[in-house]
Amino acid sequence: QLSKLESLNLSNNQLSSVPVEFAQLSKLESLNLSNNQLSSVPVEFAQLSKLEWLSLYNNQLSFVPVEFAQLSKLESLSLSNNQLGSVPVEFAQLSQLQHLSLGSNQLTAIPPEFSQLSQLRSLWLEDNQLTKVPPEFSQLSQLQNLSLGSNQLTKVPLEFSQLSNLQSLWLDNNPDLKIPPEVVEEGTEALLDFIGQGPQPHWASKMMLVGEGRHGKSSLLRALLGQEFDSNLSSTHGMLIGHLPLPHPRRAGIEMELSTWDFGGQQIYHTMHQFFLTDRSLYVLVWDGQRRWEECKIEAWLESLALRAPNAPVILVATHCPAGGRPADPPFAQLTERFPNLIPIHFEVDNETGDGIAELRAQLIETAANLPLMGELSPPAWTAVKESLRTRRQTEKACTPAALEDLIGTHGITAPVSQKRLMRFLNELGEIIHYPDNSELRDTIILDAEWVSQTIGQVLFDEEVQRGLGYFRHETMERIWRHLDLGMPERMLNLMEEFDLSYRTLDNRDISIVVERLQQDPPDDWDKEWNSLPVPFQEITMEFKLATDLPPGIPSWFIARQHQYTRNTHWRRGAVFADDRQNPKHWALIEAYPEKSLVRLTVRGPVPHDFFSRLRRGLWETFNRYEGLREGQSRVVETVPCSGQRDGKPCTNEFEVTDLSDLLSGDPPIHQYPCIRCRTKLNIPELLLGIRFEPTYEKLEAIHADVRHTRQQVDEMYGLASTAHGMYTELFNAFQHIEEMQSPYVFVLRTGAYDSDLTGLFHGTGIRGGALREMRHRLWKEKMELQLYCQQPGHWHPLGYNRGKDDPATGLYQVEVNGELMLLLAPYLPKLAKLLKYAKPFAQAAKALAGLPPVAPEVDALKNIIESDHGLMERLVKNLPSPEDLTKQLRGLEDSPEAKMMRGLGDAANPTEARGSLLRQLRRLLLEKDKDQIWGGLQRKYVKAEGHHLWLCPDHLAEYKF
Repeated sequence: QLSKLESLNLSNNQLSSVPVEFAQLSKLESLNLSNNQLSSVPVEFAQLSKLEWLSLYNNQLSFVPVEFAQLSKLESLSLSNNQLGSVPVEFAQLSQLQHLSLGSNQLTAIPPEFSQLSQLRSLWLEDNQLTKVPPEFSQLSQLQNLSLGSNQLTKVPLEFSQLSNLQSLWLDNNPDLKIPPEVVEEGTEALLDFIGQGPQPHWASKMMLVGEGRHGKSSLLRALLGQEFDSNLSSTHGMLIGHLPLPHPRRAGIEMELSTWDFGGQQIYHTMHQFFLTDRSLYVLVWDGQRRWEECKIEAWLESLALRAPNAPVILVATHCPAGGRPADPPFAQLTERFPNLIPIHFEVDNETGDGIAELRAQLIETAANLPLMGELSPPAWTAVKESLRTRRQTEKACTPAALEDLIGTHGITAPVSQKRLMRFLNELGEIIHYPDNSELRDTIILDAEWVSQTIGQVLFDEEVQRGLGYFRHETMERIWRHLDLGMPERMLNLMEEFDLSYRTLDNRDISIVVERLQQDPPDDWDKEWNSLPVPFQEITMEFKLATDLPPGIPSWFIARQHQYTRNTHWRRGAVFADDRQNPKHWALIEAYPEKSLVRLTVRGPVPHDFFSRLRRGLWETFNRYEGLREGQSRVVETVPCSGQRDGKPCTNEFEVTDLSDLLSGDPPIHQYPCIRCRTKLNIPELLLGIRFEPTYEKLEAIHADVRHTRQQVDEMYGLASTAHGMYTELFNAFQHIEEMQSPYVFVLRTGAYDSDLTGLFHGTGIRGGALREMRHRLWKEKMELQLYCQQPGHWHPLGYNRGKDDPATGLYQVEVNGELMLLLAPYLPKLAKLLKYAKPFAQAAKALAGLPPVAPEVDALKNIIESDHGLMERLVKNLPSPEDLTKQLRGLEDSPEAKMMRGLGDAANPTEARGSLLRQLRRLLLEKDKDQIWGGLQRKYVKAEGHHLWLCPDHLAEYKF
């Protein structure tokens, strides 16, 4: 009887049927029957001629009436999470359909006639049983989102590369569709370009032979190749790369190829070899079965592999074990329990007699067939380029990028983006070594990794370097590398610095420090400067406890990375740093304790938080080189000491940072916590100052609120502001190596000057007839002004001052902010708005208040601009809908891209994906407005010491050229 009803929502009930009389609701535009128990829907609903939106999501439907094809105004249809085995081909007549969701059903095919849905923008087909997709779908010219994940696809039609408007393509979890992760990581545009090159499976992967020196790795490889045993075979120095052909165990006529990397086992090589270990390889850990297994360091090698390649299979092989001889006896059951990637068969072989080689070879064949790289798709031209490179490296060890581009071009790959993608692919496979982001190395491409290892090894084993306790002088370089081509010694030295094996001293650029050859113990007067800091001072100490032995490279890689802070007081397990070479105010001490599996970082000075935060990020950058130690995996536990005393001495108790963070973020939050050892009531925010954002910002605000600024308080405020800015940068740093996400991300959004303008922008949309259309009109599209900022920590500032027009030279753009972007911005705008007021002009003004030298007039003008931007951002944040309100506004719109994005954003377990989506959207928006990527003159700078990518103006960029 509700004849004027336009919207009907009966979702989330237990309906098993729906009254057929609802078909008389002639004005109905929106019908939501999702999350019920419907096994059928009345065919009479086909009479709802004005219906635009229909959701039957999550029911028990096994079919849908073919008559629904008469719903000529239907724009959105959701049939996901049902039991459909097919979809009526007649649905191709739904000419107004924009969103079609068929995910999580039992579909084995999809009608090619659906290519006639000319208005279709989103098509969801994930979690079905599709083995192929009609190539005719390439005619869906309006398609923006296509989900094909979790099916049984073996290929994607080449024609899909013609989908020019496609923004998101999901192909994950199709086991037989192996697309290189490097391509997937780049995003949809790169994926479509890759599909357009007609990729085919290639049957090649890598096998790494590791273990201690003189245990038979090279002889084992010869035995696997069917070569004769050589009792005079010399020990491997560096590494040797070869090839092992193997037949595929299940595909007749397919020959697999394992690229074999035979690593020298000497201890000094272990740090360098870490750079060549990858997670998509097979590892053969070789040990001498006639020695005690502890002596062969089996556990240490397994730990190291678990850190660098935790998902890679490992085969344990004992050599010198002829049939009938004394069996090798490692604690294999315990090892397989500790290391789940260890193949549960222990092989005993004898390289001289060949005993056990056939059984090992059979296992290699089976394991190799299941490697991630084996069967991975690559365009035929990629394979041809790889083969050409192998021929070329026999006579040429390095070349320029232009020379490699010419080689690639001869195989028909001429587009710059395609060439760049292939070069990255070759780099990942170890076919080349290239560092495009390093200004000193970007013009050199190493073709022979084996040659690089041996060339660097000449330095590591040079007697003069060893006698000099790590000092590598220019004259020594000329002697060791005298046979290299002109300019190559300098490039090799740069490569060692990229590997963090050495660094040049700042006082004398002709002297390098080879970190792995530093003296074992600290020099006698190492603490002279460390203890010279005038009291009183503050001190921050943190211990990093590893759930494994300290791997090679810790802390030596960290010491090399922090060389701009060096005081030339360093040893193999520690170093002293200072924040400024000429006028240091803060000192740092890094110490490693291998026997305790921990690293301790201590920073002291008047306001140590910023310097501590920078070094802590640098240490995590070192840990993150090891897959198994990466942040968030709980294999590195951060602890801080109790600040109290017991019996007049510092308390020895310590607290895990994650536990303190949980107390502080609880409901209600706990700010005071007693130490059970010294009975001191600890202030948790003080313990986490400089470690977590909120305590750091709260202290910053407290100092700011006190108008009686002292010089010390202003310095502390500036240091805390720099720390907070660095923490914000850390949110997005992980994505800055992905090209399609490389864009500035410190900015302001400017809109109306009054709160009422903002309220009208975000509120006032109810769910009623035509809800989707009205919501998009009022919420999803709004003209705003985006102003980019330089993001030098502690010195954030806008790049321009004019308003009301596009100006790439000053990073100012008039943009249309849509709902998808606003949903992504919602979690981050509040923090951005908080930090905005602590930009450089504010800090300078505060110093002026403290009686320091006055600021220039133009700084006051810039300060006013920033304060205005901050006010607008604060009001914008104030009027942003909460996630709950957004969910309510989107209720019933399960299949819209906005709703899917909101649900993904609300998943606390996956914040990384949300940040990646934000950067992708920002880059797309900026490129639309500024195709030349001028972006106000901002340039991306990789700050090696901290592992950060900063977008800096020319003036601040110059500060990093030391």
